Amino acid sequence: MSFAGVVGRLGRPRAFAALGALAIAAVLAVVLSSHGSAGASTTYADYSLLSSSATGGLTEVTSQEAAQAAKGPIWFGDSQSEAPQPDIGSARLASTDVSGLQVWVAKSNKAGICVLALVERRSTGPQGPASSCNANLERGATIQLDKGTAGAHYLAGIVPNDVPAVTLTLADGTTKQVPASGNAYAAETSQSVTSVSYANAGVAETVKLGG
Repeated sequence: MSFAGVVGRLGRPRAFAALGALAIAAVLAVVLSSHGSAGASTTYADYSLLSSSATGGLTEVTSQEAAQAAKGPIWFGDSQSEAPQPDIGSARLASTDVSGLQVWVAKSNKAGICVLALVERRSTGPQGPASSCNANLERGATIQLDKGTAGAHYLAGIVPNDVPAVTLTLADGTTKQVPASGNAYAAETSQSVTSVSYANAGVAETVKLGG
């Protein structure tokens, strides 16, 4: 699996650099590799959340003026980017039990799947989520973020319908099981996560993370 197939990135970092007031979470880890294969039968229909009506107010903008006028979270569009990126029109807000974190699922403009995550911070300007996209629908997408306090992290991910839970391996080797609901899972941890494991259609998958 090529690294190009899975991309963890800030939402349009070049464009966001022009928005001095924009507060976004820093991506600490991206997906480096996955093992296992659940076959080529997974489609967008296996992500039921995509058919919901909950957008969470996420709006795509293409100018600084539009960003400043936005009333909710924004995604700064960059039509010239060749990297996989979320189709914001398809983005749907997930429900998680993690306070201070918003998570969306979206189709990728490269026919894959994306997770978007926003750490809610006090800010006078617009805020935008970070994203990670995976070309492989069977494996979902994962992103890890800095919570903003020493040693604290958020992890968020998207998995197909039949995945009920994932197991996180932390930096010290301990593990933590996290339920997946409505295609999404999220966790707050006191240390970084090095891998995420789960079973998809009876096939074991391990997604390794690296900073």
